[in-house]
Amino acid sequence: MMKRTATVQVNLDFQDTEDARDKMRAMLSVTSLLTAIFANSPVVDGQLTDYQSYRSRIWLDTDPDRCGLLPFVFEDVDLFRAYTEWALDIPLFFVHRGGYRPAGGITFRRFMRDGFQGERANMNDWTLHLSTLFPEARLKSYIEVRGCDAGSFEMIAALGVLARGLFYDPDARRAAIALTADLDHADRLALLRSVPRGGMKTAVGRATVRDLCRELYAIARDSVQRQEPSELPYLEAVRAIVESGETQADRVAAIWQRHAGEPEPIIRELSYPGLGRPAV
Repeated sequence: MMKRTATVQVNLDFQDTEDARDKMRAMLSVTSLLTAIFANSPVVDGQLTDYQSYRSRIWLDTDPDRCGLLPFVFEDVDLFRAYTEWALDIPLFFVHRGGYRPAGGITFRRFMRDGFQGERANMNDWTLHLSTLFPEARLKSYIEVRGCDAGSFEMIAALGVLARGLFYDPDARRAAIALTADLDHADRLALLRSVPRGGMKTAVGRATVRDLCRELYAIARDSVQRQEPSELPYLEAVRAIVESGETQADRVAAIWQRHAGEPEPIIRELSYPGLGRPAV
C-alpha cells in the first residue's frame, strides 16, 4: 500500500478539542494547495507522466473508507468524539496477537462488541487501528499534515515553518479556511482528485490553485513574521514556487527529458541541493 507514496509530513500539537478542530479544519481547507506546492512525483515505472503528484493520485483509490477528507471537521462538533465515531466504523485491517490475523472486514465497533476469534479489543488494538487510517490530516495524540510529496532539503525544511505560520496563529488559520470557504464537500473532493494531475493550473471557480497558493504563502509569511521572523528564510523555496509557478515536479520533468530518462545523469542532477529553488 505504501509503494510510491514517499511524503514529507509535519506533526502539530494541540491544546484541546476546539484547538484541534480549528487546526484540522484549516489543514483540510488547504490540503490540496499544499499538494500542489510540494508536488514532486511525475515519474512512474521509469516513464514521465502528466501528473504533478502521482503520490497523491495513489491515495485517491487506496481505500475510500480510511483516506481523503473528513466532512465532519467542517461542522460544529466535538472533534475528538466525531473522529472516534468515524474510526469505530472503519473496517479493521487485522488483529495482532503474536502475529497479524486478517480481520475479514469487521469494524472496530463490532470488535469491541462481539470480539474476534476469541479475542477482545484493548487499547493496543485501538492504537494500532488508528495508525491504519490515512486521511489528509490525521488525528492521534498530535495532528499529522499528510498531503505533501517528499522533495528537496529546502522544501522539507520549509514545510515545518509553513505549517507553523498557517496553523499556530488563529488569524492565519481563519484566513486559510477562508481561502476555500465557498467550496462544499463535493467541490473539495473534486479539487482533491484534480490537483494530482493539474497541480497549480487546476481551476477553482474563476481562479486557479496557483492564485490560492500565492495567497496561502502570503498568509503564512505574515504569520511567521509575527511569530518568529528569523524563520522567514526557510519559506524562500515556497515563495519561488508560488511566484514562478514552476514546481519541483516541473523541474524533475525537465531534467528527465534533458537526459532522455538515463538514470545516472538524472540522479546526479536531482541530487544538487538547489533543486528546491526554482528560478524566478
